Amino acid sequence: MLEWLASSSKTGILKQHDYLLFNKACENVQIGGYAYRYLCNTSSRIDLNYLQGVEGGAIGCCFTLIGENGERTFTISSGMINQLHAERIPEEVIAGASALVLPPYLVRCKPGEPMPATTIQAISYAKKNDVPVVLTLCTKYVIADNPQFWRDFLREHVSVVAMSEDEAFELSEESDPSQAANIALDWVDLVLCTTGPNGLYMAAFTEKSAKRMTQHRLLPGAITEFNQYEFSRTMGRVLGRGVNLARWRAPSAYPVR
Repeated sequence: MLEWLASSSKTGILKQHDYLLFNKACENVQIGGYAYRYLCNTSSRIDLNYLQGVEGGAIGCCFTLIGENGERTFTISSGMINQLHAERIPEEVIAGASALVLPPYLVRCKPGEPMPATTIQAISYAKKNDVPVVLTLCTKYVIADNPQFWRDFLREHVSVVAMSEDEAFELSEESDPSQAANIALDWVDLVLCTTGPNGLYMAAFTEKSAKRMTQHRLLPGAITEFNQYEFSRTMGRVLGRGVNLARWRAPSAYPVR
């Protein structure tokens, strides 16, 4: 189970990047065991050299339960997965990354487990070195447990949030994905919201002086002509301090192929 990834390249698109994984792993890998199968099925683009070894304990497993109608449910046996310590996070690695990518499970731990403090340490390194922090919401049920906590977490720690329309609803209480993405801009600089077969909505900030009109047909929606400036370059609010910033409702739903 991936706990977080730090991209180790400053260039390229997502599928071309190399990644570094911070996590726990069995010190002694048994052939045929969970750790063995995990290593066999992990992309060679993921650097596993920074894993923290553990003896005498399971590293954690995620099970996918699929019903007759195709509905999927995930259940996790955490094992030792939340025992990653902050001293195992090298600042120089995060400082050279394109992004620090986190799931919400990292702060949902039992009392006394070190993972939440380790997560905050990694975030502090990222913010210190101007590395974007990306949070993938993963499942609506985690967000529904305490949506205000996640709003505050996004506002304080996160640059980019990636979510589905179901997770967006739990976070924003807005059923329309474009409106939900617009609300999320109160907390982060860039929003990615998937909408099943309709594709992906993206929302961000840009300078008014740098807005670029779309060459495509203007689309109707809860936000009228929301794709009007979809060719604009996104900006972070911190970078734009002192500059007249405009909300950018963009782009339209990109088809997923």
